[in-house]
Amino acid sequence: MTLRRPSDGLWKSVVDGVADLERKPTSTVRASEGRLRHAGRTALPETVELTLVRPAVKPELSDAALREHIRAEVRRVEGELIVARRSAGRGVVGMQRIVSQSYTDTPTTSRLLFETTPRVSGKSRWARLEALARSLAFERAHAVARDAIAEVLGQARELGRHLAARLAAIDLPDGAFLLRRRYGCIRGVAT
Repeated sequence: MTLRRPSDGLWKSVVDGVADLERKPTSTVRASEGRLRHAGRTALPETVELTLVRPAVKPELSDAALREHIRAEVRRVEGELIVARRSAGRGVVGMQRIVSQSYTDTPTTSRLLFETTPRVSGKSRWARLEALARSLAFERAHAVARDAIAEVLGQARELGRHLAARLAAIDLPDGAFLLRRRYGCIRGVAT
């Protein structure tokens, strides 16, 4: 049996990879560039010659008889599995019903995905309510602190821009190496 080298994926030629990149929308280009970078680097030969040998199973049977024996065993095991499935009351959807389904169909039964999960536990109802109140107070305080930090950081960014503009306005003399290095200014231009 002779097999040809695959022409997809990493084995694709560089010319075909570039053509694919030009045809694809920009959202998928990033995923394809990695493969293109390695395209054409395969060490596989163009064709491979394989010799298929029958395994040492039931040597007393001919090739055709062995194939028939394997098919009969598969039918026997399938029959056992069908009986077990039917006795358990499970059915098979079938190819016709699969093909006739719409791609927008959803299962009629579902598990609960967004149910309430308890955050506190305890024997006393009042202890649980008090723990929930403390948790809610912490979440509110955390949100206030988070917003305050965001505001301070915003002001710091604005102040940083202002300071950078003031530093850029300073005309450093030639040879002011440490000032340039420490403050990022080169002859009045911030870097």
